[in-house]
Amino acid sequence: VQLTRSFAARGLGVMSDLYELERWNMTTAQLGFLRSWKSGVVMALQMFVLPAVTRHLSLYDLLHIFTWFKVVVDLIELIPSSALQPLMPDWLSAHLPAKLAADPSLLVFATVCIPMRSACGSAIAIAQKALFTLNVPQAEMGAALASLDVLMSCVGVIAPLLGGTVLTFVPASYQPLVAACINALLGVQLLLCFPPRRRASEDSTGAAKKDDDLSEATPRVPSTTVTLSNADKAVFDDSMTGERDPHRGRPQKQEAAGKAAQDARTNSGPAVRTRASYVHSRGANRTHTSREDLS
Repeated sequence: VQLTRSFAARGLGVMSDLYELERWNMTTAQLGFLRSWKSGVVMALQMFVLPAVTRHLSLYDLLHIFTWFKVVVDLIELIPSSALQPLMPDWLSAHLPAKLAADPSLLVFATVCIPMRSACGSAIAIAQKALFTLNVPQAEMGAALASLDVLMSCVGVIAPLLGGTVLTFVPASYQPLVAACINALLGVQLLLCFPPRRRASEDSTGAAKKDDDLSEATPRVPSTTVTLSNADKAVFDDSMTGERDPHRGRPQKQEAAGKAAQDARTNSGPAVRTRASYVHSRGANRTHTSREDLS
């Protein structure tokens, strides 16, 4: 689609200067003023109009709407000055330059056709670039852009030759009709390549490809799994909660207390000895427990 549009635009634009000179008998200075007017209009549209339009329309809608809008602009440009002369009021003719007052079609071309055609061309170019980046994977973007540049260079060599050959046999007043027919064919091509039923699916596909490219570009951190024993889980739970369960992770302490009580019942020695043995066993168990917590 992009190559076809480029071929048509370059083939029709090769005779633009000669078309304006031949149809309105313009001088070199007038032609230079018209070129400056075109550049100023394009800059104003790109700054103030196109950003608002592109926010409210999808990319495929931009292509379809502005392609058919160019057909309307070409048909407006086809209207001769003889048909527009009765419609021009006298007060407007009195304040216009002599060239514009004598050729109302030039006035319509400068004030209506040039802004509309510039808006259409800029919007279509934005939509084509955006769709190209959405439909081409990020990993293959460099190769795709290089191939596109080569094909565009081939179009730049062939299109002016064919366009100049064809437009030589077409009078200047009928060249807008040729442009309208070519733009209508481009609109039909869009309908065949991107029908309305496929637009939603391709939009979702483009979004999915974009997500895949982002996921491929994001480095993946390998996950590790650590298996803890029951004793380690108990220590870990205690360290996370800040509390200690006296009945969990303390089997040695309970065992030492049981031995001390048994020694107190069976041993015939004095109570001081029983208490000393109990304190000794309790201190040993505390040292053992501290080593266990440290490990």
